[in-house]
Amino acid sequence: MREHHRRLLATLTASEIGGALGLQITYFLVPLTAVQLFEAGPLAIGALNLADSVAALAVGIVLGRWIDRAGSVRAMTAANLLRFTVLALLGLSLSTAPQMWLLYVAMLCIGVASIAHDAGLTAAVLHLEVRSDHGLNRINAVLRTASTLSELAGPGVGGLLVTSLGFATGAGLGSLTFGVAAFAGVLFLRRRSDRARDAVLEDQAPPQPQPQPQPQPLPKRTNGPMSGVRFIWSDVVLRRLSMSSLQFNLFSAVFQAVFLIYCVRELEFDAAAIAVVAVSAGGGALLGAVAAASAAVAASPKAFYCCALALPAFCVAALIFADRVEDAAALVIVAGSQALFSLCMVVCIVLFNTIRQVKSPGHMAGQIAAAERVLALIGEIPGAVLGGILGTVFLLALPLAVASVGMLSACLWVLAVPDWSSKASTDRTETQRPSVN
Repeated sequence: MREHHRRLLATLTASEIGGALGLQITYFLVPLTAVQLFEAGPLAIGALNLADSVAALAVGIVLGRWIDRAGSVRAMTAANLLRFTVLALLGLSLSTAPQMWLLYVAMLCIGVASIAHDAGLTAAVLHLEVRSDHGLNRINAVLRTASTLSELAGPGVGGLLVTSLGFATGAGLGSLTFGVAAFAGVLFLRRRSDRARDAVLEDQAPPQPQPQPQPQPLPKRTNGPMSGVRFIWSDVVLRRLSMSSLQFNLFSAVFQAVFLIYCVRELEFDAAAIAVVAVSAGGGALLGAVAAASAAVAASPKAFYCCALALPAFCVAALIFADRVEDAAALVIVAGSQALFSLCMVVCIVLFNTIRQVKSPGHMAGQIAAAERVLALIGEIPGAVLGGILGTVFLLALPLAVASVGMLSACLWVLAVPDWSSKASTDRTETQRPSVN
């Protein structure tokens, strides 16, 4: 990668670190504020945890079109500025006139900003002008690593802020991480602008992205709010991967709804054991980023994607077995399962981001990314409700069994997908490449 592209990637990574860290601080601080300051019950906390997903689901499709019009990095920067403003105002309100409903408003705004940021980030990768699968995998893995590190540090930073400074000041200072992310976005735009100006001064054309192969013709309507969804549906690979993701997320939400309760009530884990499991999951995510950046994964994306989609089902099933062994062995099983689960999820996310970036036309990258995120979110809310009902009415092991079977069957969508490695895609689409004159 050329030097100016390395600098652009560095600023993009800095933006992701700041945004992800601020988001994790928010996710830690807001529910804790509801519990300790307003004495909120389980129903209120559940609604609070779902507020950002509901907001993202409601406006994600519309935001995708705006991202493409405004520009992906500008959209990211605006999203971080919105998150900065919301968290800062929340801190101010908690110090002057604390009200529970403000927490819901804050999470709704955070949800809208976060889907704009996430879709903008995956579209912004196209500015780095790397079109090979291996190169895109490496870039997406770097960004995922930055996000994972922030997710590991976020709760600790949030806890330190709340413990030492209180909820109001903690929220105010936590908002600064979003400010840093926004500044990194501005720096990215400036560096890209400087590069284009230098190219003109050197009597060269500004660097242009390589022509993108289109395996299927674009839908006739590409400007409507549903054009991103239509594009995904018109492409057999993206359509089947999106349906697989929707189904997997639905049953993963079933599992997540009872996982913590199962660990505490059935396995009798204490806080230290839960912390070990959380750290193991973070370590697995980091290993997943390393694996996703390898040449072997880029050479056989379908095979690795199928494996990464199937293994989490066995990880969930292993939790049922953990109830039948000694405490130490149970902890090893759960921690190892969560590490493998996280590793596989990062591999899937990186590969999906890469194939979507390769296939997305530049003028629709934001719409397609937002549409894919909305399709994934559709399954999470009913899955969480289903998991809660099954875990309440029946044994806690039942949602785990249902989730395991449902996640494993999500692989069936991928098995029917044509190979999407670079060589296979080139062989299928060579006659459809646009001419370059």
